[in-house]
Amino acid sequence: MRRTLAVGVAAAALMFASASSASLVVDDVGIRPPDFSEPTTVDNPLAPLSQVVHAVSLGEDHGTPLRIETTLLPETKSIRWKGGSTEVIVSQYFALVGGELVEVTYDWYAQDDDGNVWYFGEDVVNYKDGKPANDHGSWITGTDGPPGMLMPADPQVGDVFHPENIPGLVYEEDRVISTTETIKGPQGPIDGVLEVREERKDGTVEKKYWAPGYGEFRAVTPGEEDVSIVFTLPNEIQSDGSPFALTELQQHAAGAFDLARDARTEDLGDLAITMFEDWRAYGAAEQAIAIKPYVKAVDDALARLARVVATRDTEASAQLAIELELAVLDIMATHDGPPDDLRIDALERRRILEDEADDRAAVANTKALIEVLQDRENPID
Repeated sequence: MRRTLAVGVAAAALMFASASSASLVVDDVGIRPPDFSEPTTVDNPLAPLSQVVHAVSLGEDHGTPLRIETTLLPETKSIRWKGGSTEVIVSQYFALVGGELVEVTYDWYAQDDDGNVWYFGEDVVNYKDGKPANDHGSWITGTDGPPGMLMPADPQVGDVFHPENIPGLVYEEDRVISTTETIKGPQGPIDGVLEVREERKDGTVEKKYWAPGYGEFRAVTPGEEDVSIVFTLPNEIQSDGSPFALTELQQHAAGAFDLARDARTEDLGDLAITMFEDWRAYGAAEQAIAIKPYVKAVDDALARLARVVATRDTEASAQLAIELELAVLDIMATHDGPPDDLRIDALERRRILEDEADDRAAVANTKALIEVLQDRENPID
């Protein structure tokens, strides 16, 4: 888990010994296993994992653009441990670094009767050049050890808990630093944010910020990674259905790809003007409340497409038409939820260009991303 407990009384005692005298280790599952009457209702205010059904985070990983998407899947999973079983929710996580798929993970969570959220493991696939490279970081409760506490019901400053603690495999120790932080959210300031200092098995330290109504909102590893949520469902949904002008812009971007492929440069120039008109018709008011990085991506893609269309560079025009369409689809997601079918169509067009360029790694990467999107369903349905 980029972002779990004692195996018995002895291990729990070791955790107590490692914490400072001012700290309280709160994840005592090895001593007192929790009760799970409604485990798939995960509504802890700081980790509402069954309520926030989709999230997109943007940031940087060692200076390279980072995009993370998490989606609550419709199915649940039964995990056996301690002679019984617990039903858990399943969340799909994937990360793109510089547009390259680097990780796909299926995480398992449940909430106990006291409101604590538990992490039951993860099925990890790490990617290299579009191909599965390894499953480092995978573990499951029962087979590998007990669950880890992701979020206490009532975290207090000084509390210590362990989202992952499987000896020899994974380890994360979280310490609550503050419960009163304020951070900038997609719709304005968010108060009552929990700040956590997380230390991992490899010695790296990460700051995490958990926001009410959102969950893990920001993660910072100094000098390495800084990523924050920019959009969630249902928190940032704007309206029922995408405005006509936005749908037109998406369709025209798809059409621009076809015109570029057919070298119809005059028609492509006319369509470029039409797409600017579509974007203006979407309206300043709509753009003002839209996700700012999404708006900037459309602005930039439109401007770059117009420049290459003017030079009659049809190959670059086809590439930028896809880039524009993907940017528009991000904004459409804020109205309708993720339009994965249209996103897959755009990626299929991108794969055509990559295949013609004989870029095997790019083809494999796009194919893998398409498969990830096919493996989830639109969470707004």
